[in-house]
Amino acid sequence: MFSPLAAFGIRRFTHNIIIVGWNTTFSRILDDVHSYSPSIHGLTVDVILSLDRESLINAWDIESSRVNLEALEAQLENLIGVSLPDGGFSIKNQLLNVINSYESISLMMVLQGVILALPVFFVAWYMGLTVSNVSFNLRRREIGLLSTKGFSSGQLLRLFLLEAIFIGLIGAAAGILLGAVFTPAFTAGLSLETLRIDLETVVSVTVFSVAIALLAVYKPARRAAKMKTVEALREYLYLEEAKTYRKVWLWLALALGTYKIVMFILGLDVASLVQPTWRGGAGGFLANLLLRTTIFVDNILTYLGPILFFWGFAKIFIEGSVGVQKVLGRVARFFIGDLSVISEKNVSRNAARVASVTFLLAIIVGYSVSAVGQIATQKDYTERLIRAYVGSDLSIIPESVDNVTSIIEWLRENVTEIESLTVEYTGFSGESPFPEALKIVAINPAEWLETAYYEEEWFKGISLEELPSSLSNETIILDSKFSKYLDVGDPISIRIGGKTFKR
Repeated sequence: MFSPLAAFGIRRFTHNIIIVGWNTTFSRILDDVHSYSPSIHGLTVDVILSLDRESLINAWDIESSRVNLEALEAQLENLIGVSLPDGGFSIKNQLLNVINSYESISLMMVLQGVILALPVFFVAWYMGLTVSNVSFNLRRREIGLLSTKGFSSGQLLRLFLLEAIFIGLIGAAAGILLGAVFTPAFTAGLSLETLRIDLETVVSVTVFSVAIALLAVYKPARRAAKMKTVEALREYLYLEEAKTYRKVWLWLALALGTYKIVMFILGLDVASLVQPTWRGGAGGFLANLLLRTTIFVDNILTYLGPILFFWGFAKIFIEGSVGVQKVLGRVARFFIGDLSVISEKNVSRNAARVASVTFLLAIIVGYSVSAVGQIATQKDYTERLIRAYVGSDLSIIPESVDNVTSIIEWLRENVTEIESLTVEYTGFSGESPFPEALKIVAINPAEWLETAYYEEEWFKGISLEELPSSLSNETIILDSKFSKYLDVGDPISIRIGGKTFKR
């Protein structure tokens, strides 16, 4: 089965899970199984531990984190072996496994960020260069007057660059603010109360925005600053460069960009929609080729979609539509009164310039929004991915169920880094009338909630505060896939060890 986490080495479970209380439910089931067939054995016991991560792990120093976890694992293995020489056991250090793969995941995230930033940077620089040329041409008389008042070319250049810095700062501030507002819409499980914008994000967005503004302005500003005073004082008549675009390409760009933005908002992509039900050889060669091409194009649109949307929108509705210009003029009349008439005429005469300026501002602000959202999303996704994959910080698997109590008592008395621990009883697979296989996990609900990783969204129909008491009445927690067969309160029959149990 396809798993969206396959790139991280995490495969989709081929079974579902039932969570039951050990003392109140599952131990009695095992007693019945033993009385029915004493020879059946297959129970596996995991003692899962939650460690003091703050003292053991530093996300910015992977090597020292690895050393700390390896030392703790060796210490536990040695001390348990000394204290319980006759009890076989094995240790799974899930945190160490994640730390070992964290570096490759981080590198992949960096590469994704670079791929996302390069086209945005190029388009923003190019459009900024074009708009800066137009802007300085329109300010020829202003530049000439400043020259007559004694401004040198160096002073003029510094003045123009200072203006560019202010524009970059304004764009960065707007982007960070919009990113903070809209990020929860793109990040599952993250709310405005939990969203944090750290100093690193603010600095990186600000530096990048100012860099785009300076690179776009420098060459036109340098040329304008060196302009002779007499030439600068001449009247300048702005003539827009005639560029013809076939409407079909503009509408295609707008449609593709709109499609990708809608997919962003819904949190969907073609691969996750198609591949869970698609098999590599199904449908023939042409169908497979079409599907793979569609997925490839969808991945490309992940980076180019917003740019295509801004470009198509600016060209169609700002530069090429007189009706839209008139509508904007009427709307502006409510805010600036009769000045809207002058503004409307200016837009109609210089539509291409206005469209280019709009496109540039959209790209700069859009990048800032994207940067904040991407960083917050990647941090949230990586943390949740690691926690869900690990389940707990460390597991001890004894070879015999009889050793569990002594191991738990010894761990609580001798290992100070352990914050909480609990026992998971696994190893039995139940048979049901439904197509899905069952993996049964028996727990102590109160201890499990303090130790294992979970998210509140995983549990439906019950609050976490009610979970421990609910599992005391021979109740079970079923995977949500069973909702198509059962409602809350319906009885279920499970066959374990050749005997059928009805609850």
